[in-house]
Amino acid sequence: MNPAAVRVYAEALLAVSEERGETERTEEAIEEVLAAARQAPELLRALDFPGYSPEARAGIVQEVFGDRLPPLVLNLLDLLGRRRRIRLLPDIHRLYSRLAARCCGLLPAEVTTAVPLEQDQADALAAALRGLLGRSVRLDLKVDPSIVAGAIVSVAGTRYDASAGGRLESIRRAMTEAWRREGGAGVRS
Repeated sequence: MNPAAVRVYAEALLAVSEERGETERTEEAIEEVLAAARQAPELLRALDFPGYSPEARAGIVQEVFGDRLPPLVLNLLDLLGRRRRIRLLPDIHRLYSRLAARCCGLLPAEVTTAVPLEQDQADALAAALRGLLGRSVRLDLKVDPSIVAGAIVSVAGTRYDASAGGRLESIRRAMTEAWRREGGAGVRS
């Protein structure tokens, strides 16, 4: 990754999207591109392939997304493809999201769950966090099956671990501490 290039692209993208009133739509469109690339990794390779002309790359984007992407995102994909920097798109998106959230007064909240959240679950979580923190949040949803159940939320420098493993660890610590207070000898942690 080239952090300086990522920052230049993300900041320029934010400046133009704010000017056009398309900040949220731009983020959603890049998310759509990245989701498609997760389903078909060859998409980003094709957009980065030096043998394709700009017209061929535009044709690929048109074939996959139709008219669903705003011109700003189409231009970004074209620019990254021409410069063979399409691999920076996930990092550009990540930084763009953080900058946009800060700009709009939203707290970024990273949420990791064992399975993908349904939209109503994500909305309920965002509302609960808004009540807890007194500010609106922008959820960055991730899936990690290793947490088995529950969720881990990182927001404003604080980690809230409501995963099955986190709960079991909390119970283990509480039981160990109680055992020690009661004079239990030979307790293993």
